[in-house]
Amino acid sequence: MVLLFAISIMFLSNYYIYRSSMNEMFKQAEINNELVVNGVIQSFEENFKEINDIIYTIDTLPYNIHDSEGHNNVNMNNAYLLMKNVNQLISQDFIADFVVFFKDSDLALTLSGTESFQSIFSNKYKSDKYASEYWKNFAVTSHPMKIIPEDYYQDTRNSGKTVRKLLAIVASNQMSSTVKNMVVFVDLPKLYKKVNEQSMMKGSSLIILDKDKNVIINTDDNYNMEGLEGIIVDSDKETTVQKGKYNYHVIKSEYNSFTYINKVPHSYEGSISIIKYNRLILFLTTIAGVAISLILSIYLYSPIKKILWLVGMKEEDKNQNNYKYIYNHIEKMQMENKLISNKMDNVKEEVMRSIFFKMIDDITFYKQMKDQIDTYFKAIFFNKQFLMVALEFTINDQPDNGNSNTAPIAPDEIRKIIKDSLEDIGQGKLSVVVFYIEKMRLVALVGINESIKRDQLVRDIDEMKNQLQNTVFNEYTITAVVGKFYDEAQNCKEAFDEIKMCFEYRSINNMKTLIDLEKNEYSYDVYMPLDFDEKLSNYILSGNVDESMKLIKQIVETNIQNNISFIKFQYILNNIFHTMVNIMVHLNVNQKEIEIAEKEFRRKMKTFVITKNYTDFFYSLVKLTTDKIRGEDSGKLNKDFVLQYIQLHFSENLYLDKMAEVFNTTPKYFSNFFKKAFGVNFIEYLNKARISHAKELLKGSEIPVNEIGERIGYLNPSTFSSTFKKYCGITPSEYRKKYNTK
Repeated sequence: MVLLFAISIMFLSNYYIYRSSMNEMFKQAEINNELVVNGVIQSFEENFKEINDIIYTIDTLPYNIHDSEGHNNVNMNNAYLLMKNVNQLISQDFIADFVVFFKDSDLALTLSGTESFQSIFSNKYKSDKYASEYWKNFAVTSHPMKIIPEDYYQDTRNSGKTVRKLLAIVASNQMSSTVKNMVVFVDLPKLYKKVNEQSMMKGSSLIILDKDKNVIINTDDNYNMEGLEGIIVDSDKETTVQKGKYNYHVIKSEYNSFTYINKVPHSYEGSISIIKYNRLILFLTTIAGVAISLILSIYLYSPIKKILWLVGMKEEDKNQNNYKYIYNHIEKMQMENKLISNKMDNVKEEVMRSIFFKMIDDITFYKQMKDQIDTYFKAIFFNKQFLMVALEFTINDQPDNGNSNTAPIAPDEIRKIIKDSLEDIGQGKLSVVVFYIEKMRLVALVGINESIKRDQLVRDIDEMKNQLQNTVFNEYTITAVVGKFYDEAQNCKEAFDEIKMCFEYRSINNMKTLIDLEKNEYSYDVYMPLDFDEKLSNYILSGNVDESMKLIKQIVETNIQNNISFIKFQYILNNIFHTMVNIMVHLNVNQKEIEIAEKEFRRKMKTFVITKNYTDFFYSLVKLTTDKIRGEDSGKLNKDFVLQYIQLHFSENLYLDKMAEVFNTTPKYFSNFFKKAFGVNFIEYLNKARISHAKELLKGSEIPVNEIGERIGYLNPSTFSSTFKKYCGITPSEYRKKYNTK
């Protein structure tokens, strides 16, 4: 009896602890799941926006496919060019197909080629709900963008039927400038994988309603909307509805008016399998304890037999070793617990990643989620200081044939290597968590447990980076940025912004692959003359290739000497290129040649070496443009260019023979053209232009009068004085005195 009483007390205390711990565990799991679901919803939103952007981009491509004189009312050449561009634009693996069709054509365009409309929607995408007539209806009616709810589509073209679960998005044709209709088929299993749907808590699901409250996506086939319609439809803000064993969290999208419903269990029973299993174990263990106590008191010689019965030993297993059988079952339970623990760790990592991205995006987030930050990032922010380390992996130069032997490295693998390496150099003094950002760029959040000298830590990180680059990542160049020390978690956004700025604004002459944020210098001395466009235009239009290249080289080399940032240097090169393009357009250079130059420039910008590559490229553009000018009829003079040339070269020794040579004509023809175009002879106009510039110099500077005469083209002071008096009525000195008196 005493033993039974002790077992009863032990059972009650264990059950109380079990209930409390399970409740707390479920509450924490609910909080974690809410963060994960918010991340999944945000990912859905981003992917819907990507699809919308793709539809808009494709709709604005300059290819007129519909042609009443073409094959089946389709211009096949333009159709090929359009779908070629579409294939290049669509890189998302969850987009199964992109279909374009017309109301008066039996053909349809897909990513795999041109097929008949009937074949596509009756064979390739056969649906019990949506027949080919249903899709044809979109071609003959004006409609906004519409999302067709998920359904199973069969491909019956081959002997073996292929069934896929797809979501169809029909583009709007109300504002379209063409008559084409577009449908995007989305592979839902791949989309679920992309948004990490499997990270949601077991037993929960996500339901997505469009703006008309139609269910378009549902991750759980067993759902019931009955009784929830009124609350869900009428709500414009987040709402939680409890019905039966589930809570329904309703979230309204601000981007596309979609409604997201997160269905989660109301209590932990049945939602986490291990909880139900543990409760069963608790009761079975208690019952077993009672039974064993009775058996021990009566049959002290047979306890093993009863234990085997408790663990479920079957009749056919009775020939096995009893102790080994019990050991195997205990080991099996431990393995199951380990798998559950690993899954919880993965959920924790997703939650930490979600919190981190909020911290670097919104400084006010810290106040809202302080408890969660203190829980998940305790090892980082519990210490006195922390810093951020960013690493960027760039594939080394590949052969020009484009064949790369470099195998991509999984982000999780990189994160683990970086985390372990940083912890190794810290020798127990550093707590590290690493996040993958984008485009082979990672950020490590490093908490410092003890007093560490920053300079030594920077040297250790540099040595670690070089070692990894020479061993594990020998096909990559690793660039690292080490941030400053910070004291509080709310400094995360500031730390990340400084790291990001350091990457983008590092100096052009800084070839180091480790950048110390505290020692990095920023240069703002960008050199770009205000009259660059005018000078380059005049040099090119006059056919002066040498002066054009001299001007371009001067700007580029001056900025290199000024050690400006990479991003600003790219701006300089872009400005030079677009000035060249404007000149080429003005001269009616062939559009195809301009497009080729644009593609070549974009390609070179990705691999620009600072002091190379640009010279030959810009020289080829200057040569192409000047050759275009020389190839035109010399008898056709451009009045605007003649005036621009005089304004640029008025200080030189300009005479009729010189001007005729510049414009590839005869002195007599140029003189007659000038007189007819401007109503005055060339010399008269040149003198007026020079005197106009002289007036500005006399009023706005202290330059001697004789020097001003030389600057505007009069080498003889008396000639300057007499010419000035002829047009102004007074001498240059009198004009300056009169102006200064005023």
